[in-house]
Amino acid sequence: MNRTRRLLACTLTCALAFAGGAANAQSGPWPNKPVTIVVGFATGSTADLVSRIIANALAQRTGGTFVVENKTGANGMLAAAAVARAKPDGSTLLISTSSPLTVNPHLYGNAGYVPTKDFRFVTPIVSVPLVVAVNPNQPLTKSVNTLEDLKRAAASKADGLSYGSAGNGNLTHLAAAQLSTSLGFKAIHVPYRGSAPADVALMAGDIEYTVGPISSVPLIKDGKLRALAVTDSERWPQLPDVPSVTDLNMPEMGIVAWTGILAPAGTPDDIVEALGAHIRAIAADAKFRSQLAAQGRIWTLTPAEFQARVVEETRRYGDLVKRMNIKVD
Repeated sequence: MNRTRRLLACTLTCALAFAGGAANAQSGPWPNKPVTIVVGFATGSTADLVSRIIANALAQRTGGTFVVENKTGANGMLAAAAVARAKPDGSTLLISTSSPLTVNPHLYGNAGYVPTKDFRFVTPIVSVPLVVAVNPNQPLTKSVNTLEDLKRAAASKADGLSYGSAGNGNLTHLAAAQLSTSLGFKAIHVPYRGSAPADVALMAGDIEYTVGPISSVPLIKDGKLRALAVTDSERWPQLPDVPSVTDLNMPEMGIVAWTGILAPAGTPDDIVEALGAHIRAIAADAKFRSQLAAQGRIWTLTPAEFQARVVEETRRYGDLVKRMNIKVD
């Protein structure tokens, strides 16, 4: 009988220890369950590539499971809206470009989220300047080497130069509209379904210039496109001879896209802090740093600094959208 009692007591003790261990596993350090990183853009895009680098790095650092989910549509708004509604327990995160958070709210009546209310801002990861480019193999732009040359070329066309963007209301649209306003020439907007089709149209001679992402650098290096300016405060390392907006004394053209990571509003401080610390460590790790640097300029901030940046850009781009009378169909 004593032996039976000892066996039952041991069994009960083990069961309680297992239950306690399971409970602790659920309330232990983040992550304590698989994490889904939602990205609102297609496979192969900058946001997607950054997401996969971060997911792989976080898995290696924490031993957790991180899965990237591409939820495309509405210029990133579907993904943002989905994460805004997700449970705020650190199991669902958003990696987004700047447009869905700073531009889209000015263009759409109901985006499905309010950035400053529905998200915890963790940190940007990379910033991506834009490049003003022309086709050096077209008669009108073969001698265009500077922005002043572009302005003179525009003066030769009564109806103005045509430019391509990655879509109506996209940050590339806003930057190009600001450029023609700053330089004082007429311009005709031709929206495309992404920057790659706009580059194709530029090489085909269908449009005269673009203000597109640095993904066009290989085309520039191959001589298929010519860069006139970079919309960053510093020169881009791969284009050391191309002037920045600081060089040109055009601060209003400092329009830089970025890719950052966010969590649903209500996500606990300890999870946001842990995630931010991991991202900063990843950005400093030589192995991952080189991968991220291929996607843009590595750039991290504190949550408070990140949110302040989003608020400022939202105000600025809202003013630009209104001033340029930019509308979406």
